Amino acid sequence: MVSNRCYPEAGRSCQFEKQVTKCSFLLFFDVPDDIMKERLLNRGKTSGRADDNEETIAKRILTFHNHTQPILDHYGDKVKKIPATGTVDEIFAEVTKVIDNFKC
Repeated sequence: MVSNRCYPEAGRSCQFEKQVTKCSFLLFFDVPDDIMKERLLNRGKTSGRADDNEETIAKRILTFHNHTQPILDHYGDKVKKIPATGTVDEIFAEVTKVIDNFKC
């Protein structure tokens, strides 16, 4: 179900739709939390970022879910989930399928 109401978390999306255009679809790159944590910890080994540690990453993931879920709920069936655990080529192929199947 897609709501017409603009919730605070979806406020920027609603503002964009009012000023630019309606959302036709939304790509959501879906990655399980454990894989995201692993990716960020590995990034920390080479990036030199002191904040790429388990505690900070857990907070980031929680913040991500708290801010993202209301937007996903707001857009409902317009959300096209892309499994983002594969290779770059596999993910690109999934994105291409969604775009190719999009009807204006």
